[in-house]
Amino acid sequence: MNKSLIRETFDAGRGVLGLLLGQRDSARYFNLGLQGLMGSLIAFLLAVTFNAYMPALFGMTGPLDRPLASVASSLIIFAGQTGMAVLVLAQFRRLDGLVPYMVCDNWTSFFTTFASFLLLALGMNGAFAVILLTLVAIVMLVNISRLIVTLSLLQILGFIVAQMVGVMIAMLVVNAIFPDIATATQDAIQSSLSSGGSPGAPS
Repeated sequence: MNKSLIRETFDAGRGVLGLLLGQRDSARYFNLGLQGLMGSLIAFLLAVTFNAYMPALFGMTGPLDRPLASVASSLIIFAGQTGMAVLVLAQFRRLDGLVPYMVCDNWTSFFTTFASFLLLALGMNGAFAVILLTLVAIVMLVNISRLIVTLSLLQILGFIVAQMVGVMIAMLVVNAIFPDIATATQDAIQSSLSSGGSPGAPS
């Protein structure tokens, strides 16, 4: 059934929440076909663009306020994760799970991006927000793997390791192209720790 992107977004939000809670019927909230993939890619690109301009909303200056570099970095990491997903799922002979995985992962990125903005806007410590969202990302990856792609336990472990390797390789590429991005991210987190507030708060 065709859905508007707005309706699809609301449904995906329910699905993402269901995955976070480990609900077995979470898949019914997503459009797991190619049309759903296109919708999720639009959402992902919106999130990446918003994330690129988020530092300006907190008055941050320096390398992190370079939106094009931030967008390029996010796309490189996305490519690394997707590439590893293709390789591993091909090894498992489960390429049928690639599109469902990408749909759910893209929508997860969309909602966690705006959740991170909300947490920082409410004054949460930036480093704590990063830790919290990292834990959420791990839970979501596990639940997408077992509830959506329906991998076995060993396959889930292999898939998670592959995703981590993909991110590490992508970060090496990002650091080679935009070395100041990684430095600025570390400085922002250190500033957050010293000030007890959100990144960009005066120390």
